[in-house]
Amino acid sequence: MKQAQNRTILFALLAIAMTLFSSCKNRMEQSENRSTFEVKGEITNGANRRIGIYHIGADKMEKMAESTLDATGNYRFNIPSPKHFDFYLLSIEDSSAVVFIADSTETITINSNANDFIAEHTIDGNSENRQIKEITLLRAALEKQVRTNHRQL
Repeated sequence: MKQAQNRTILFALLAIAMTLFSSCKNRMEQSENRSTFEVKGEITNGANRRIGIYHIGADKMEKMAESTLDATGNYRFNIPSPKHFDFYLLSIEDSSAVVFIADSTETITINSNANDFIAEHTIDGNSENRQIKEITLLRAALEKQVRTNHRQL
């Protein structure tokens, strides 16, 4: 019973997230002066670990770039600009990931700690990304509760 209830809550949160951000698709035309947007930041405790950016499309996820964090955990990517706001995922060693949206005109800074990548990340860029972070943290808490309930069965 609780698992079905938790799944319903998870699906409701995802539906709310998609509704919130679907209106962003038509907000921004591609900038003629800029062909890339920048994603940069620092991942503490992440020196020499692999980091990648993926575009989240309607029917597939595509790797846009991959690199190794430098000795201090810094990274920087220039990604081809989308025509409109679009969803992306920043992943550290294909294990933990942060979802964000970007348009053709911004620099997004994502900092975190490799030991708790999702919970400790900060993101600067646009207000929609702060809302995505809130939803991501709610989802993580829900998943933790589902695992706890499952162990109690």
